[in-house]
Amino acid sequence: MNGAINACNPTAIVFFKFNKEEITGAHVMSVFHKELQLHILEQVRFILIGIRAELKDTLLISKSDKEIPVNLTISRVILNQKLIGISFSCWRYRIIELIYTLL
Repeated sequence: MNGAINACNPTAIVFFKFNKEEITGAHVMSVFHKELQLHILEQVRFILIGIRAELKDTLLISKSDKEIPVNLTISRVILNQKLIGISFSCWRYRIIELIYTLL
């Protein structure tokens, strides 16, 4: 959450026609290969529509022809018992920390 708050970017993007805003900027997802990007966004969509409240998964990120294990955690952000957004982060790479807010 701190990474998202400290890296606010006015050039936000929208996913899944839910009007979610990626506060940390569109460039963040570009470090992932396409298949992993789609997997992450699919998991976020499942949480947004209420299928999953929390997901912890271990994924592999391809970098320089090496598969690097990364622990990906996706969870709901709740304030005053109301869903206000989704956050997910990869603990091994601090730059990969996103927060999606509901508009």
